[in-house]
Amino acid sequence: HPPREEPEIAIDGPRVVEVLDDPGLDGTFISIDYRTPSRNPGTFGGEQLDLWDSLITTIITNRVDEAITSGTSSLVRGRGEPFNVARRMSFIGFNLDGPDLAEGTGEFVSLMKTLARDGFSPAELERAKEAERANLERELAGIGTRQDAQWADLYTQHFLGGADASDAGDRRDRIIALLDTVTTSDLAGYFRWLMENSEPLVLVVGPDPAELPTVEELEAVVDTASAADEQLEQVAVLDALMDRPDPAEPVAVRTLEAAGGQEWAFENGATVIFAESQIAEGNVDIFGLSEGGWSLLPPAAQPLLDPSVSMVASSGVSDLSKVAMDRYLTDKVVYVEPFVYETGEGIQAQASPEDLEVAFQLIHLYLTAPRVDDSAFDRVLLQQTEALRAVQNRPQVAANQALTDALNGGNLDRNPLLDRAELDTLTPDLALDLYRQRMQGVDDLVLVVVGDVGQGAVEDLARRYIGTIPARQSDTFADLVDPRQPGVITVEETAGPAGGAGILTMLFTTPTAYNDVDRVHAQILQAVMEERLFTKIREQLGASYNGGSASVSFIDEPDAESQLFINVAGDPDRLDEIRTTLLGELTDLDTAGPTAAEYERAIAVIGDNYNFISNGDIIDQLLEESTEDGPVLTNQAGFSIVADTSRSDIARLADRVIDTDSWIEVFVTPAR
Repeated sequence: HPPREEPEIAIDGPRVVEVLDDPGLDGTFISIDYRTPSRNPGTFGGEQLDLWDSLITTIITNRVDEAITSGTSSLVRGRGEPFNVARRMSFIGFNLDGPDLAEGTGEFVSLMKTLARDGFSPAELERAKEAERANLERELAGIGTRQDAQWADLYTQHFLGGADASDAGDRRDRIIALLDTVTTSDLAGYFRWLMENSEPLVLVVGPDPAELPTVEELEAVVDTASAADEQLEQVAVLDALMDRPDPAEPVAVRTLEAAGGQEWAFENGATVIFAESQIAEGNVDIFGLSEGGWSLLPPAAQPLLDPSVSMVASSGVSDLSKVAMDRYLTDKVVYVEPFVYETGEGIQAQASPEDLEVAFQLIHLYLTAPRVDDSAFDRVLLQQTEALRAVQNRPQVAANQALTDALNGGNLDRNPLLDRAELDTLTPDLALDLYRQRMQGVDDLVLVVVGDVGQGAVEDLARRYIGTIPARQSDTFADLVDPRQPGVITVEETAGPAGGAGILTMLFTTPTAYNDVDRVHAQILQAVMEERLFTKIREQLGASYNGGSASVSFIDEPDAESQLFINVAGDPDRLDEIRTTLLGELTDLDTAGPTAAEYERAIAVIGDNYNFISNGDIIDQLLEESTEDGPVLTNQAGFSIVADTSRSDIARLADRVIDTDSWIEVFVTPAR
């Protein structure tokens, strides 16, 4: 092979200021990048520059985020990171957004000049170092269970981009040793030199030119931005998120068959289940569910619950400011997020074993002392506005929404889709009230903990932080779904820019009870269908790049039914042809079942799947055993069902789930 030519970029290139309008975008953003010195990442000097760039972008991101959170910034969101276009083309880059794009640009350029003049405080440098150390420790803790796909990705990045592929322990020791040598004066000196030699590359983008500044206005803002007299906000240093409650006594304890799980039930109605697992070393996964969801709210409030939950998740808790919380969590490996759906609500979380108590504290606080900060309200409102615009810009989003609307069938008691008028009624107080209605307190919460930690530690945390949450009135979900109308429902929509792909979505539903054998057979049928989509739609018809996707599943909430979902992105002028081909294949599967070759290949694929198990699989099994009657579909049980499955079994399932007389179909074509 000829020697690789690696382009280098001069750090002292010209300033660039551009404004672009693109009607296909969902929202606006500000991109501000700075060239950084060319380096070979495989050398000591290159590694040191990478570390310095990482520390600097972390410090600046923290500054921006804290200003947004405390209400002193015109921006709504912002984050930065170093990146490489090639081995020797390096940058530090920042993506920002706010209601006034010119003002936000000027504010950020001013911050960069202020930091170049004043440098960084020892405290903020130490927080950035703590974040680096936490990431290194987590990487090292999980190295023993890193998956093949992760190794392949790392080696690809190493050979193509120079990414570090050295031993994780050596890398940790080497980077931590480098971290210990970094001083505020060294980092500030490098950053000051960078700002003196590297001109900003400023790009402001949005869908509507009327909402964008002109290039001249943006250049004037960048030219006049100057260093400010900025005082860092004094924030109380937290020793803990909360005091440790006295442990509650469980009212019942039992051992589950799935994964040897241990279950503790408490007087408040909550249940905690634990199974030890070293599938992912140094990691603990948490997942909890409770019945209810937005089905119990009035129709006008139903679509507002999800953004309200997001607002709480982005705010502080109790009397703790978000800034103080984020600083406390800097060196913690912990993630906690509440969520909601039609028939329930829940918590998903992840933590290192050392930080598991912090995760339990956050769960406790989200369920006892939520709040909605103004900055979180503004940020989520912007995200929801972009989501609404995506319905016009993205064919797949438009197809999903049209399908949801068609499934609802004009049901006035059920309102799954958020519109602009409803979003405009949302206030911080209303968001907090809706959240409290569904997520403050516990009644039937089942929280499953699976990971690399001991049973005694989890039992103590469960008794202290889950068993002590106040109980609320018990409830279950409301079945708001009307019976499906027979026949074919066709919906046609227009979305996306001219020249884009079209979308054909089809959904077949059949009311039916099901068991574990049906669930496994559904996976096999799905594998058969996805092979046919690839072969017929992509290879033979040539009307789609990837052939599309299929899903065959059973649900039990709010009603038990089978669902066959097919989605194809392809040539918008050939959607009718794709539909005809799909119906032909479905009719063939409905009447004749899979071919022998299709059956054998699908059996092999699904059998292999049951040879792999994750913490998520164990969580599903423990939830199933705790909340439902009957045997649990373990991996071993699934593998046995696969081994006992015949081709006629899959043919019978195809006959059950494919109703060639009744379905919903959605056609989405781009603008002409």
